Amino acid sequence: MPSKLKIGISACLTGEKVRYDGESKLDRQLLDSLSGVAELVPICPEVDCGLTIPRPKMELRGETESPRIVVIETSRDLTDKFTSWSAGKINELEKLDLDGFIFKSRSPSCGISVPVWDESGSVIGSAPGIFAGLFIKSFDDAITADEEKLNGGDRLRQFLESCSDIATCR
Repeated sequence: MPSKLKIGISACLTGEKVRYDGESKLDRQLLDSLSGVAELVPICPEVDCGLTIPRPKMELRGETESPRIVVIETSRDLTDKFTSWSAGKINELEKLDLDGFIFKSRSPSCGISVPVWDESGSVIGSAPGIFAGLFIKSFDDAITADEEKLNGGDRLRQFLESCSDIATCR
């Protein structure tokens, strides 16, 4: 492996209290495993694009091919806000040469496979969160996973080896 991998990570997984409820989703085991082998680049799309802590819950709605991110209580559509912020952030991230990204599972902004709801309140499928989807499209060779997929067995080791392969090819 190169001296240190550069890995983007959902900020809530690092212990930052940025979630909608003002809490974190600190994953101590994940952080301990990454310590010494990776420089982490924490990102919270929801806070970084200007939303408050705490904030109302959001979900993905509409079509699975092009979901919208919507505040559950008010049906306020924040898709344009997230898409605009994400485009700027992706331009910044291109300069960092990230070797991989670890997303927060089930997040409407950062999840890789998030439920998509129709207007009647039924789940119609799944799609990536708004930021995660745009990131994956922009960095099609990037190694991505959510924290749940990295738990257990050799999954984290395999993720890091794949990130190392990407770094070596630069």
